[in-house]
Amino acid sequence: AELCTRKAHYAAEALTKIPGVHLRFARPFFKEFTLQIPAAVPGLLDALLAKGFHAGLHLGRWLPGFDDCLSVAVTEKRTRAEIDGLTAALAMQLAPVSRRSRTDPGHQRTVILESR
Repeated sequence: AELCTRKAHYAAEALTKIPGVHLRFARPFFKEFTLQIPAAVPGLLDALLAKGFHAGLHLGRWLPGFDDCLSVAVTEKRTRAEIDGLTAALAMQLAPVSRRSRTDPGHQRTVILESR
């Protein structure tokens, strides 16, 4: 039980370091917690599953007002490497592609800047 709690809290801490990802409820938890995600959760879960991660359950499927929420459960069976892998995969899926343009004063042309 203690190991489940430690791993779940490690996962929650790692996942909430991703920009835009937050714990939906500020309360104690054992091995399950709810994340609020700045993306369409069903598509995100499909993309993570394709990468080998069953990342959780889309709460909006059952609860009105929770369309942007994901329930995550972490047990003692998950390794730190698996949790880190999920965190990296989620961060990659949520990485913003920012496109903005500016005028290059030396050449008077529009330059498109992209970051991933």
